[in-house]
Amino acid sequence: MQHTGRIHHAFLLRGISGNGKHAFAMRWANALICEDTRTAMRPCGICRGCILFGAGTHPDVEIVESPPGKRNIGIDQIREVIEHIWLSRQFASWKPVVVPGAECMTISAANTLLKTLEEPPGKAVFILITDRSDRLPITVRSRCRFLDFPIPPKELVLPWLAEQLPPSADTGLLLAASGGAPLLALRYGKGDTLQQRTALHKELTMLLTGKANPMIIAARWKTLGCAVVLPWILSYVIDLIRLRFREELQPTLHSDDAAALRRLAGKLDSSFGYRLLDRCLETRRVWEDSTSLNELLLLEGLAIDFTIYDS
Repeated sequence: MQHTGRIHHAFLLRGISGNGKHAFAMRWANALICEDTRTAMRPCGICRGCILFGAGTHPDVEIVESPPGKRNIGIDQIREVIEHIWLSRQFASWKPVVVPGAECMTISAANTLLKTLEEPPGKAVFILITDRSDRLPITVRSRCRFLDFPIPPKELVLPWLAEQLPPSADTGLLLAASGGAPLLALRYGKGDTLQQRTALHKELTMLLTGKANPMIIAARWKTLGCAVVLPWILSYVIDLIRLRFREELQPTLHSDDAAALRRLAGKLDSSFGYRLLDRCLETRRVWEDSTSLNELLLLEGLAIDFTIYDS
């Protein structure tokens, strides 16, 4: 597209979290404002445009994210974006607008963006990034060209992970725990995230077998935050249901936890498993849709739901 100088006005980058969408979008935006005359060399990293982009001060680039402490992108932010792209370009040939977490736009914000998204002025290019494209209004999606980021083959990812992490790291377990997302697996390997996830899975097993207090467990979950624990809880329930109907289980857990989950799945009432799955999905929806929510109360309710099961 850069070689021809013809670029669509709006793109939607879709795929699971940690799959490289954000890194791709930022490098693409950098290439759009790079001043190197050799198209194949963009971004060069040394021109005025690249230096300003790296410092986050390029006047022709707009990055739209949720404000600190908030989960949503509001209508005022979108109005500022619209005012920005109507200004004349200062240095670059293009005017990229990058929107990480595009699904976080409120309905009012998304509706305000529609007209500009359909017919942006000059050489403005919108690059929307989302882990959950289903949460974007169809009116926004219909105005974008999709760029999908599928899960890469593990045969390609595992050698790369092994180069990035210490030899002691279990790259296969990390990749499975991240759902196949390379960058998420890398973050798991560099911190204690995988250990936290394993601890949460043990707590869920204890709740289901009546060996833990749901209030104490929910209080610990609250320290991690809903953004972290809800996907993990959902993954646990899905693994439990899968294991109920087949003997195999992807290695998302350590072997001792997998054995405990297998024993529990053998006694599982499938109707209860699906009710629990619905409850997890509903909890995630409530959390995503609410701007002010008592997370502890939400997590306590979910933890209590796990104790209802009589193994």
